[in-house]
Amino acid sequence: TIQLPFGGNQGQFWWSPDSTMIALRDKGDIQICEAATGKVRATIKGALGHSFSWSPDGTRILNSLANGPARLWDART
Repeated sequence: TIQLPFGGNQGQFWWSPDSTMIALRDKGDIQICEAATGKVRATIKGALGHSFSWSPDGTRILNSLANGPARLWDART
């Protein structure tokens, strides 16, 4: 069992395409964590929105607001 930095009951999570990383969204930020250890590898600040998807190669994350622009984030930094 590992422990992930998941802060509340409104959070969401997504597995990376290769299942080595987990993206957690809670309170407007996304944290990219190693699936095996739970270690946070990157934090994306201000990633608000309703839609979320990993790129097929697992290097980018796309999220968008219901009535706003989509944002493409680097999942490695």
